[in-house]
Amino acid sequence: MPVVSAALTQAERDAIEQVHAVKPLKPTELAFTALWLCDDASDEDRAIVRSLVPKPVARAIEIFATPGYQRYAWRLWHLAQHTRLRQKLNGQLSVDIPAPIEAVWQLVADPLRVPEWSHECRRVRFLDGATSAGPGRRFRGTNRSGRYRWTRSCTIFTYDEPREFGYLTSGGPGDATAWHFRLEPTPAGTRLIQSFQGVSMPLWFSRLVALLIPEHDDRTEALCADLVRLAAIAEAEHCAPSIGCAGLVGPSLRS
Repeated sequence: MPVVSAALTQAERDAIEQVHAVKPLKPTELAFTALWLCDDASDEDRAIVRSLVPKPVARAIEIFATPGYQRYAWRLWHLAQHTRLRQKLNGQLSVDIPAPIEAVWQLVADPLRVPEWSHECRRVRFLDGATSAGPGRRFRGTNRSGRYRWTRSCTIFTYDEPREFGYLTSGGPGDATAWHFRLEPTPAGTRLIQSFQGVSMPLWFSRLVALLIPEHDDRTEALCADLVRLAAIAEAEHCAPSIGCAGLVGPSLRS
């Protein structure tokens, strides 16, 4: 350090400190940091953070900074805790199917067969001249719930035969959902794991869907029924008379 002190003037040292030293956070940045620290903290840790902030400041953060933080965090992580949307935005279910993984894959990874087991999808057709599923290929599904019908275009983002299949819906008024299927071999056949994650959903559209199709607030039961139907189809096709099914048991659902 004596060598540095002798080689640099005070003005030069001050300039270096301004460039490389950690600058104090702005008030808005401090507010976002406090909200981030409290976001996934335990009640005890959250109380410690709040004890460090004067009550008037904490109230100002709650009123003015929290809405912006929630929107920003939702765009980053798409977690239900950061949104006021009514619908359940993510979930995972699985079913054990007494059929080999190749047989289950043929059913799961063929979009044209979705209407056979889905409670809402009525028709599927490929887009852009595609005739089969594959990475980046698109298809459009026509859906119905009660009196209401709608269509969504879908883009396949994962196609790893016979392990993973996933697609992203689009084409609505700003809503999008990623659907993912993972297949795992088991001693008795295959475990199929279905998951979904809401990627975007305008608040006004969420409220409209809640009003018109309240079943979409939580589709867990309907999606469970979908997997049971899919498992039954896969089992029936595998257990053709020419193949036989000695020792196999029916599908077992997990949530």
